[in-house]
Amino acid sequence: MCITINHAALSKTKILSLPIPNGNHFIAYSNSVKNLSGKPNAMILAIPGKTKPSWFHNTEKYKDFLTEITQKATIEHWIGSLTRGLRSKGLDYLSFEQFELGMYTIGLADSFDGAEDFINSLSDDKKPEIGEELKNFFKTEYAGWSFAVCCFDSTKAIDAQPIAFEYTPFNKDFLYFPSLDAHDGGAPDLTKSVRTDHTIIFEHTGKMNDNQTYYMESVKLDAPVPEFLQERKYRLAHMNGHVKNGDTFIKISEMNDIDFETDPKMYRIPPVPNKFPEDVEAYDYELGYMEDRLHKIKISFSENSKIRIEGPISIVSKAVGGLGDENYETKTVVVTEKHLNTEAKRMFAVLELSKLCNLRMANFIAKKIGEFVKY
Repeated sequence: MCITINHAALSKTKILSLPIPNGNHFIAYSNSVKNLSGKPNAMILAIPGKTKPSWFHNTEKYKDFLTEITQKATIEHWIGSLTRGLRSKGLDYLSFEQFELGMYTIGLADSFDGAEDFINSLSDDKKPEIGEELKNFFKTEYAGWSFAVCCFDSTKAIDAQPIAFEYTPFNKDFLYFPSLDAHDGGAPDLTKSVRTDHTIIFEHTGKMNDNQTYYMESVKLDAPVPEFLQERKYRLAHMNGHVKNGDTFIKISEMNDIDFETDPKMYRIPPVPNKFPEDVEAYDYELGYMEDRLHKIKISFSENSKIRIEGPISIVSKAVGGLGDENYETKTVVVTEKHLNTEAKRMFAVLELSKLCNLRMANFIAKKIGEFVKY
């Protein structure tokens, strides 16, 4: 996740996510960052689970290990074509925990209220000024998640010392790659595309093909990394160009069922407050996602004409031209392409919801679903 409290330029992002033997998941995140604000700054990472200071790894002695993985784990390499430097302040009665980790001062909290308490506790020379829009975004969109606020000195040029930590995930079947973007101090815009420069690193758990010759069994690293990072079946995926803003996930159970040479599906989804999505496909989107929290309406859709509308039946039924009597037993209804089985019906539903709820980007979405009907 490239979300900074103040204006910054970030590039060459690398994100590693994988399960480790103790049952936790492990994330390592690095990028090149240039502070453009002239003020103290910080990156904020939302974490879909629970963590603690002792699970953060000081990567100063192996700060280039993500780059080494990217140089050794391409598909061509496969088939031929921690010493922890923590210093806790021991303030158990506070809503956050603070510690130093390499070049970062980190505040760790179980809610964004605690993250805000940490920011307010900093001295003026380290305290970043966070806007109300960004604070409200974290409190609503990532409600129930944990937070790591990683402060860096505004006078230093920081280049890619990974922030690395373990956490107990809400759902162990999903690998989480924080990739929601906002670099200007404002809240991320979930309706817009963002330019990405990300390398996703994961261990492929798919089946090795008996008919395929492999040139290595695992990736051996020269860097003095913790043992659990050695000799893993690392694979890479590159996210370049413009994509919809959101976090990225890989479903481990799906990856288990495919061949090792096949890239796993990556889900790009908006934040899900108070929980991790049980069915990530319900939130996955390729072209667009809209949500009207006042009317509790959610719309997501993709290139293959799939659409999902969720909301109060009193509103949704008007937009889709009525629903069967059996649907009136519940106050909330989900409508998909099975109900809206033509392009005209899908366009009509989105445009009607726009009128009823004043949803943004409705005309853009209708264009993407299909050609406009001439009235």
